[in-house]
Amino acid sequence: MEEEIHAGIVKYYETGMLLQEISDKKMYLHRGYKSFSEYCQKTFNFGRAYGYRLIAYCNVWNLLHDEAKDKIPERVIRSLSVVKETEDRQKIWDSLRENSSGELPTSEEVEQAVKGWREEKCLIEAHFDPNDNTSIFCHALKCKLQTEDLVQDLIKKSDGKYRSLLLAIKELLNNHKLDPKKHDFDSLKETLLELQKRQVDHLFSGEEVK
Repeated sequence: MEEEIHAGIVKYYETGMLLQEISDKKMYLHRGYKSFSEYCQKTFNFGRAYGYRLIAYCNVWNLLHDEAKDKIPERVIRSLSVVKETEDRQKIWDSLRENSSGELPTSEEVEQAVKGWREEKCLIEAHFDPNDNTSIFCHALKCKLQTEDLVQDLIKKSDGKYRSLLLAIKELLNNHKLDPKKHDFDSLKETLLELQKRQVDHLFSGEEVK
């Protein structure tokens, strides 16, 4: 198995299958390595992340129904690995194939399709109604916010997490949902600074950083 991986005579999905078996059966222990990560680095000179990426590619490739899947490069379907449900994965791929006039879609097109699917999934899971004017959906927090008291709801649903609040504020500013004439920016700034200070204190105290 190692000789085939080293020689590069197998395709991406076959390499992924071999690595999957080595990882699942902990065959790296026979080489004296304590982890799959160390094994990949020392044996094949690539990191664990790349090894798992090949395994993910193998899993996606095996479940795709496509007559031309032998020609699919690893980078093209890399984004599909985050789609856990086989049915959803296939729907995304079939839609892309239909819109590409029989050609293989690009990795960028697959990535955008997966992004769109994830955003739609978030809206469905949050039971968000786009026609409801009393709330807006925040992708950073993956929830809806009440427009009537947007700042306080934003602070509350960020749950004391500095990065979550910062990303949510950036998203709402970019989408023109936050307005200094309508909303209490001072409260937002004050909360951000407080959470940032807490994060720095946690960093040097050895506590978990949120």
